[in-house]
Amino acid sequence: IVSSISAEEEIKGPNAPLVTSTLQRLMSRVHGFAADKTMKAAQSLYEAGYCTYIRTDSVRTGDDALQEVRQWLMNNQYTVPPKPNKYKNKDTAQDAHECIRPSDLSLEPNNCEITNIDEKLVYECIWKYFIASQMMPAIYNTLKVTAHVKNDIGAEVKTFGKSLKSKGYLDILGIDDNSKIDIPNLGKGDTLKLFGDIPIIIEKKQTQPPPRYSEDKLIKELDAKSIGRPATYADLLSKISSRNYVEKKGNIFYATDLGKKITDVLLKYFTFMDYDFTKKMEQFLDEIESGDINYLDILNNFFTPFNNEINKAYM
Repeated sequence: IVSSISAEEEIKGPNAPLVTSTLQRLMSRVHGFAADKTMKAAQSLYEAGYCTYIRTDSVRTGDDALQEVRQWLMNNQYTVPPKPNKYKNKDTAQDAHECIRPSDLSLEPNNCEITNIDEKLVYECIWKYFIASQMMPAIYNTLKVTAHVKNDIGAEVKTFGKSLKSKGYLDILGIDDNSKIDIPNLGKGDTLKLFGDIPIIIEKKQTQPPPRYSEDKLIKELDAKSIGRPATYADLLSKISSRNYVEKKGNIFYATDLGKKITDVLLKYFTFMDYDFTKKMEQFLDEIESGDINYLDILNNFFTPFNNEINKAYM
């Protein structure tokens, strides 16, 4: 028996403009680029004046750049949001530089003098995602239907569908969403024969372990746990591979025996293997820079227990 029907609009806003980590993740996911390959191409683009500084964790966009992108959108017949889209930085963001964006929006990816293939792909990514960040949201029509077994309102089944009503920012990204609402026209209280002559297939499923890290997912995890800074991600991923702590099969990382043994030993003797250690150290460095704490106090607080752990490890 159909219990309820809900037809609503779903609004999906654009993502924030790119920062170092999201650029690396996007290039890994879409084009299979390693982080150091992305940064090499991005560095060349920056040095040639095609984009702003590419080592940043801030999604902030300067006022002049906001005016430029809004004007570009109007000139190209796009609807512009009433006010510029604003994005919030993470609490750990340093905000020394604004987001990664094109230096000149008129240098469109298909109409510029970039000849290196890698650089062109990275520039196209930066250009499109910066413009998309200031566009209208995508709007979907959605339909949700809930039904219950006759005489047992607690035994529910649900279905959901959605179809794209307005592309919004998806248009500049070239994303085609062909989803549709494949649900018959139903009314509340309708009686449905869900299975009829078709037998029910019962599947037994078990909880699966978390998947191994791809480069995209590992960068996401580093960013989420505040391990390192955007400028260090590419070097970090390169080193764990070159030192044989992990091996890469396709785009997936696998721990080697060497990596496992080193991790086991470090975990046994050293407290800095706590995930929060790097996060706290980054916070201390920021506070040292701002003059809120003295660097000697931090060094003394770290060195004494660390020295004790070193001595214990060598015993």
